[in-house]
Amino acid sequence: MAALGLVLVHSPLLGVFCWQNVAVHLRAVGYDTIVPDFVPVLLKHPPFYPKIADVIAQAADSLSGEIVLVGHSGAGALLPVVARAIGRKVRGALFVDAILPHPRKTWFDTVPPDFAARVRALSSNGFLRPWHEWWPLQVMAGLLPDDMERKNFAQKLERRPLAYFDEMAPDIELPALVQCRYLQLSPAYEVEAEMARGLGWSVDYCPLGHLAMLTDAINLGDRIQHAVRS
Repeated sequence: MAALGLVLVHSPLLGVFCWQNVAVHLRAVGYDTIVPDFVPVLLKHPPFYPKIADVIAQAADSLSGEIVLVGHSGAGALLPVVARAIGRKVRGALFVDAILPHPRKTWFDTVPPDFAARVRALSSNGFLRPWHEWWPLQVMAGLLPDDMERKNFAQKLERRPLAYFDEMAPDIELPALVQCRYLQLSPAYEVEAEMARGLGWSVDYCPLGHLAMLTDAINLGDRIQHAVRS
């Protein structure tokens, strides 16, 4: 039987580098794991959702067995359209400290108006500042306590098009046969975890931190293994 395939979907605000260490660990323990890079799509014109889904689906063609999608943070909104693009091989979706799908809504529709206004104020010439500049230094220091690691992280981030956050998510639901689970890593995603419980999903809380893929990749990889085996 082919190994279970894991598709690690990075946040649109971050990049593939965030998942690389987790991917190495998961491959070492027997999972066929890929981390598709869809950042180039974000440098083009909308619509973004179907183009991102196509990139991920093409990458997933290399996986021969059943697939579990693993989405971090803002990638949660992408999983329904990605599942549709990949098709019947998708057996599960794991949301890791992630927002939930929001069909027919924009990202700005899903956040408090004052936060949306603050984020919009960070834009210029149609692009938002890199994600680490959205937050005070003490917040980033809490997420990445090591000064060098935080500096390296910031250097890898780039601006993102405002149009992505203004784009309405496609009116697509995750297929009924796709088993959904939620892995909460930080208190900031308590609301999303509660929403997931309300949908009948299995929810686990493991306080490793929102950027655990950088700070504690092995433990996070082990938690992902546990989730996809359940």
